[in-house]
Amino acid sequence: MSGKKQDKNKRAAELRKQINKLKSQAPSAEDGGPEMKPGESPKDYIERRVRELTTTCLKMIKSAGLTSQTPVEWEERAQIVNVPVPNAEELMDRLREKHRVVVNVKDGALRLSMSFGNNEEDLERAMHALKQELGGKAASARPSTRRWCTCCRAS
Repeated sequence: MSGKKQDKNKRAAELRKQINKLKSQAPSAEDGGPEMKPGESPKDYIERRVRELTTTCLKMIKSAGLTSQTPVEWEERAQIVNVPVPNAEELMDRLREKHRVVVNVKDGALRLSMSFGNNEEDLERAMHALKQELGGKAASARPSTRRWCTCCRAS
């Protein structure tokens, strides 16, 4: 076997191993997470799961009286949800230090990013911490006039 073919086979074996690892980490119905649909690829499962989490996050933000700069339609957004809040940098630090909730700040807004490893419990914990830190100020957080997420810069 040639060296190139061996490298290709080795890479394919590594990719199969990574896919199997992702499959084994996927939350099952018993864990409170959705299962992969029959015939669904790991990539499609991850994308569907991230969409579900992002949509849930947007609903939680709205029900908390906060605004988001992130469009509701999936085709117009990614897995990042931007929430304009007063003193975003300070709030980010408090969320990390006091609640172990990791968010980032860009353009004066908190950025909550969903990933395959998150679940609804993570979102509930983040929203609880956010509401606790904002106190009664959630409804008065500065409203957004921007329609688009700052990550895509589209208008």
